[in-house]
Amino acid sequence: MLSPADVENRNADIARLTAELAGHHHPNFQGAIAVADGIRWAFTPFNGDEHMPKVPDTFWAAWTNSSISAEAKNFCVEEYKNAVDHWKQAHYARRAKAAAATADVAWTSLAQARTAMDQAFEALTSAEDNRWRSAVSRLLTTQEQALAAATGWDTAFGAIASLMADTVHLGWTAEDFQRFGVRPEWAIEADSDYYRLAKAKRPAHIEVNTAIERQHAHIRAVADLLGDHTPTA
Repeated sequence: MLSPADVENRNADIARLTAELAGHHHPNFQGAIAVADGIRWAFTPFNGDEHMPKVPDTFWAAWTNSSISAEAKNFCVEEYKNAVDHWKQAHYARRAKAAAATADVAWTSLAQARTAMDQAFEALTSAEDNRWRSAVSRLLTTQEQALAAATGWDTAFGAIASLMADTVHLGWTAEDFQRFGVRPEWAIEADSDYYRLAKAKRPAHIEVNTAIERQHAHIRAVADLLGDHTPTA
C-alpha cells in the first residue's frame, strides 16, 4: 500500500509518462491516477464491437528507435492490458445480450412445439376410428416440428454455454448473465454437451426424443391391444 506521499509522487510520474506517450495512447484512454493499492485506469466506455485493443505498431517503432523510455514502455503495455480488460467486459456483454435474445426465441419456439405435440397426442384419445390414421399423421408432424425446435434450442443454448465458459476469467456469475437477458429457469448444460457431432445426443433433442418414444410406445401398446398394427408409429 502506498502512503499519501508515495501516491503524490506516483501521480507526478504518471503525468510525465502520459505526456511522453502522447500519440500512442488508446483512443478510449482518459487517464490514470495512483491510488493506495496501485493505479486506477480510466477509459471512455467500450461498446464491445471494436477490435480488441493492442499496442499500436507506431509505438513499437518508436520503442525500437529508442525514443521512448523503458518506464514509458511498461506504462504503455499496462495501459493496453487494462484497455483489453475493459473491452472484454463490453464485448462479452454485447455477445451475451445477443445470445440471450436468440435463446429467448428458441425457448418460445420449443415450448410452443412441445405444447402442439402434446395436444396432438392427447387428441388421439378422442379420435374416431376412421380418423385414427390422420390423427397419428398429425402427431408425427408435430413431433418433427418439436425435434426441429429442439435443434434450435440446442444451438442457441450452446452459444450461451460457450460464452459462460469463455468468461470464467471475468468472474461473471449466473446473476450477471441474467442481467444480459438469460432467464434463471433456463437449464443450461456444459458447453461440450451442445457440440456433440450427433444432434440426437444434445440436451433438448434428448428430452424431446424421449417424450416422442413414450408416445410411440403408447400408440404401439394400443394397437397391440386392439389387434390393429396398421396405424402404429
